[in-house]
Amino acid sequence: MATYTDPAGDLSFDYPAVRKIANSANNYIPPYIVMAGVSPQVQVVFSPAGKVYKTTNLANLVFVYAKTVEPSPQTGTTMAMGAQPQKTDTRTIHGLSFQHFHTFDGAMCHEADQQVFWTYRGGTCYVFQGDRNTTYPGMVDGQRGADGGGDGRVNAASECDSRVDSISG
Repeated sequence: MATYTDPAGDLSFDYPAVRKIANSANNYIPPYIVMAGVSPQVQVVFSPAGKVYKTTNLANLVFVYAKTVEPSPQTGTTMAMGAQPQKTDTRTIHGLSFQHFHTFDGAMCHEADQQVFWTYRGGTCYVFQGDRNTTYPGMVDGQRGADGGGDGRVNAASECDSRVDSISG
């Protein structure tokens, strides 16, 4: 495991060392972070390579952390949820209350499974988004069947939960 610590020192979280911090604009930025107009503090990206993932449909896993000063918890919620209202639930992690929603987008041959968590503390909204992105190239180019050559699915909910669960601060 590796640990990310926010430069302000008010938050840290663990992530698998096989993932890499990638903050350049060339990398995927989850849509709820973009819609909110907030720049990520950090993106932790895993792009599969090698024979272990060859028979899966996994394109990448992305975990993004962003924070922004907000005047109230309500404006923090508006910022975290973007323009599209979602059904939210409350989760308690290490004694801290987080709001959460799950969304799923897909079109021909690809899908994105997104988990968003946020909390408001001391005038700051902390937002965490985990995305699992898959693709089914064989359905378009004939390289493999509709099943992607194997199920190979990764559960985005447990993936993001495990990152948020490691947060301290």
